[in-house]
Amino acid sequence: MAQRRIEPILLILCSPLLFVSALTSDDLQGKEVMSLRRTVEELREIILNQEQRLSAVESRCQSLEKRNEVNSNEVKELNVKILEQNAMILDLLHKQSVCDSKIQNMTGKLESVIRHPTPENTEVKSQRAEGSANSRKERLLVAITTTPSTNENTVAFYAYSTHTLTSPSSLFVLTFDNVITNVGNGYHHHSGLFIAPRTGLYVFTWSFRIQNDAHISTELVVNESAKSAVYFDAHLGVGGNEAGTVVTLVNQGDEVFVRVTQMNDLGDILSDRIGRTYFGGWMIS
Repeated sequence: MAQRRIEPILLILCSPLLFVSALTSDDLQGKEVMSLRRTVEELREIILNQEQRLSAVESRCQSLEKRNEVNSNEVKELNVKILEQNAMILDLLHKQSVCDSKIQNMTGKLESVIRHPTPENTEVKSQRAEGSANSRKERLLVAITTTPSTNENTVAFYAYSTHTLTSPSSLFVLTFDNVITNVGNGYHHHSGLFIAPRTGLYVFTWSFRIQNDAHISTELVVNESAKSAVYFDAHLGVGGNEAGTVVTLVNQGDEVFVRVTQMNDLGDILSDRIGRTYFGGWMIS
């Protein structure tokens, strides 16, 4: 009987605990659901941000591809223009060579006329021998007959500078403004370049003058390839010229010039009646 009385009491005491336990379990599940929802929302935001960043990267890549395409087209156009200019340069060189040939042919014809005088010229010579009043004509005839002869293959030039070059920098190209000889029209005094009118074996010579505490080195260059160099170190009150000579094969259109070498040069390059800074050359075969 006592046991039957205790069981209802235990049920009454345990019921609130069971109810509280059930409520606690539901609350925990609700919190987990809310936490999972927040996590899902955060993941959604991250995914949206990543998609936006990917879209921006793709847009930038497309922009870069378009720019590269434009640059490639510009490079192609520039290459085409370069080829066209090279063709024009070759055509001009050919025309120059044809003009030089015509000039030389005209010179040859004039020399032939001088060497085989007509009866009129013979009469002039006889009058000159008799002391006639045609002395001016005689001087002209003498001047013409002493003109040196050249042929189509002759190439030679010589020029010197008429001014002082103040403290030239490294790799500075020297120019020689006073042109004495330019058979073949290969030397260009404005740029200092000799552009070979034809292929052959050439001799080139150059010289520069310095004084006092100057020390300078120069080199002869063919198409950016240095063939030789000379160096001179002057002392206080003492100066002079230093010269170099090169024998080399040059192709038609090659550029030959003299420049200051890439070193710590000091001083001015002089050129006057005491000593000239010059550049010359000629084709030997």
